[in-house]
Amino acid sequence: MAGAAALAFVATRPAIPPGLGWTVVGLNVVSGLGCLGVTATDLISLTTFGTAFMIVGAAVAAVYAALEYTGLRRTIEAGDSRTAEAR
Repeated sequence: MAGAAALAFVATRPAIPPGLGWTVVGLNVVSGLGCLGVTATDLISLTTFGTAFMIVGAAVAAVYAALEYTGLRRTIEAGDSRTAEAR
């Protein structure tokens, strides 16, 4: 819930500071790696469904991170005024 609240906060900003954007990308990468880490180790005993769920979760987090990274890079490179205002 805290993550959703943080994303809602970022999304409601009139100008998204690049630092916040990079934080969101980084947290998605960490989330994906965490899902894979839990799956690869025996920290938590997972059923077959649990293992599949964690792998899908890692894939979703990776896709989000890639899309956010691409969007953020394009915004910064284009000199979008919404990002420039936040600098």
